[in-house]
Amino acid sequence: MATPTTLRDFVAGPWKTACYDRCKPSTRKCMDSALRTQLLPAFGAWPLHRIRPAAVHRKSEIGAGLAAALAGAGTDGADARDASSGLT
Repeated sequence: MATPTTLRDFVAGPWKTACYDRCKPSTRKCMDSALRTQLLPAFGAWPLHRIRPAAVHRKSEIGAGLAAALAGAGTDGADARDASSGLT
């Protein structure tokens, strides 16, 4: 059985290529800060399929918009699971 892709793996791989690398430097700076100080410490080791916007709200002060963007466009993280399916 394959190991599920964690948020840390997803951010370093498919998300970086598909989203982060296309952002302006000012947007990257904001994303870097949120990832480094809040999201990765709290959720970096979590499998993507376990991360929901409600869990992010409970653990941090980041809005649902950034949580949904990192997990995929949908609130259930289905897009993120689809994007990471080749890595698991």
